[in-house]
Amino acid sequence: MSLEIWNKLKSPPKDALKVIAAGRLKGKSDINPQWRYEAMTDVFGECGKGWKYEIVKLWTEEAPEGQVFCFAQINLYTENGTGKLSGEPPWNDPIPGVGGSMLIAKETAGLHANDEAFKMAITDALSVAMKMLGMAADIYRGFWDGSKYNRPVAQEEKQDTKTPYAKWQEWAAANGISQDEFDLLLTVYDHKKMLHENITDKFTARLQLFVKAPKPFKDVILDHVKKRDDGAEIMDAFTAAGITFDGDDKNYLSKLPEIISILRK
Repeated sequence: MSLEIWNKLKSPPKDALKVIAAGRLKGKSDINPQWRYEAMTDVFGECGKGWKYEIVKLWTEEAPEGQVFCFAQINLYTENGTGKLSGEPPWNDPIPGVGGSMLIAKETAGLHANDEAFKMAITDALSVAMKMLGMAADIYRGFWDGSKYNRPVAQEEKQDTKTPYAKWQEWAAANGISQDEFDLLLTVYDHKKMLHENITDKFTARLQLFVKAPKPFKDVILDHVKKRDDGAEIMDAFTAAGITFDGDDKNYLSKLPEIISILRK
């Protein structure tokens, strides 16, 4: 599963975000809680079946100047898809979350009691627990600039400046193919044409097939020559260069550079 769920939840749509206009969080993005519930339902299924939560504890604490905080602790659960079949619990381990709000706050006109405070604390606690699943992760990481996402390019992508030839070369070496053998395969599979036509995946597939079901290089060479219109001339050039493929004096494996040169003319 890895990051599959995380990636589905990490980027709220623009219409689920609102810029906070005042207070300590001015300029930050407020995430619509209803979008969170919609996203959870989309990924896990409806609340109560695919995901659920329980209120573990509600409490208050006194604050300065007669103010009162209220807090909520919840456990968030997602369904264990195999639980019903395997006899395991139907829910994964709980994800805890603690949230808070002001039950009594000091305002210009005096103390004000908020009858929505505990509901707001529960909503806050849910958002804290859902962060562990990746909910709105791009917002908390600062990738939203107020109009679009600006994710940094992965470090490995920044540093990957290798040419297709270099990547193939590295891959072949890791699979026990020597440089001369690799250059021969490039020649036989007409890599320049493939690069020009941007179908390098085809060559990669051929290399992978060669590693899985290797053919003697003699067959690779001669099968290629048979398909060419100038095959007879190439065989004459092999003979003139003293290249032999059969018998006790066969030497084609030590003559791969010469063979490549002839094939590329």
